[in-house]
Amino acid sequence: IAALSVALFRALGLTTR
Repeated sequence: IAALSVALFRALGLTTR
């Protein structure tokens, strides 16, 4: 669902930071 996508994007953004 969208929630999972958002969570993944957030995690990726923090990790890629």
